[in-house]
Amino acid sequence: MRCARTQAREKNEPAQYDSTVANPGATQVKRDAGAFIMPDIANSPITELVRRTRPLQPFDSVTRAISSMRSHGGSAALVVSDYEVVGMVREADILSLVAASSNGNGYEQQTLPTISSIVRPAPTYVPEGSTIQEATGQFTATGADVLPVVGQSGMYVGYLLRSDLTAAVTSAIRPPTVGGLATPLGVHLTCGSQRGGVGDFALMLTGAMFGLLGVLGGALYWLLAWAVQRWSGQPVYSALLSPPIGVPNPYDAPLYLQAFVQALAVLVGIRLSRVAGYHAAEHQTVHAIEQGEGLDYESVRRMPRVHPRCGTNLMVAASIFTLLLMLFPSPAVVFVAIIIVLVGWRTIGGWMQQYITTRPATKEQIASGIKAGEELLRNYRDEVIGIRPISNRFWNVGFPQVLLGLMAVMLASQALGMAIERIWHIRLLFLMG
Repeated sequence: MRCARTQAREKNEPAQYDSTVANPGATQVKRDAGAFIMPDIANSPITELVRRTRPLQPFDSVTRAISSMRSHGGSAALVVSDYEVVGMVREADILSLVAASSNGNGYEQQTLPTISSIVRPAPTYVPEGSTIQEATGQFTATGADVLPVVGQSGMYVGYLLRSDLTAAVTSAIRPPTVGGLATPLGVHLTCGSQRGGVGDFALMLTGAMFGLLGVLGGALYWLLAWAVQRWSGQPVYSALLSPPIGVPNPYDAPLYLQAFVQALAVLVGIRLSRVAGYHAAEHQTVHAIEQGEGLDYESVRRMPRVHPRCGTNLMVAASIFTLLLMLFPSPAVVFVAIIIVLVGWRTIGGWMQQYITTRPATKEQIASGIKAGEELLRNYRDEVIGIRPISNRFWNVGFPQVLLGLMAVMLASQALGMAIERIWHIRLLFLMG
């Protein structure tokens, strides 16, 4: 059995690098008078398509080979020894091995042999500096759906899947997972390395909106508490001015109720605002991308408004856990709270998404989601075929911008409160003097 290095030398492979292939800068997107020119996909390098997962060793078990194929895709797995590809293991050969077992019904897991007896030579090797067009030609010539990628010295680099190449040349390649945020101005989507949709100002405006709703809910609650105290004589407003005792007690109930009212104000504000519609459009667009659907109005419109990775689920889980610990602080309650969160957080979160944090999106809001999705997919495809702009994954998620907007409102409200308190104090001194 000849290794990759030997075959590469006999074929004089890999070929010399072409400067326009080895240098991703040769395929950079050009912008001329605002026009967007897509790079030449066929002549782009395979760099971002190469899968660099751990290969098999000749002494690995059949079980390990099956697990590798199921985890990383393809109907074959590469076998490497001393950093050189010695061959491949195919699903068909594994099935033949099982069929040839003593009873014809397969092996028990502990009796499965190593893969050394079913390793076959790879049909060809893809040089690391190949273009997408060159790699496509090798897949077409061999009929394989998995091919090894080797460096100039024949050392193992990774492998290519025919499905990844097909997706690249048909512009159907998509990120495996997509996240996003709904803002008052539209939809923001990201896959981490890339983003699409509304910009940083809209994200900061989202944080500012949450802060304003919370401040408004708190102000209304304080006004209500003052009115109740004036009407009934009960020290409700005075309880808000007093520091909490630190352990659950009925006297601190107004303070606990304040947090509930502020959270309720945020949820009601979201439901009544355009953000709820954009939130639905965000989820529907993400569903369409992750399911491989087209980004058109009808395809996106029929997607569900509830998404299992929505932040609403995490908010529900944190709220349930915190509330139970505040009301009943004990080790037993901690255990019960964990069980409730693990069992019901997605169910309750899904109900919250359906009836509170989203509402049916309008055509305009769905169009915002589609626009964000198309921009994200275009940026992601450009990255995969060789255009790799410097990106900040943490910033692309959008949470830092939301936090900045929230902090700005909190600081402003605190400063305003201090100013009002100072003016009130000066007025009291003036009246007393």
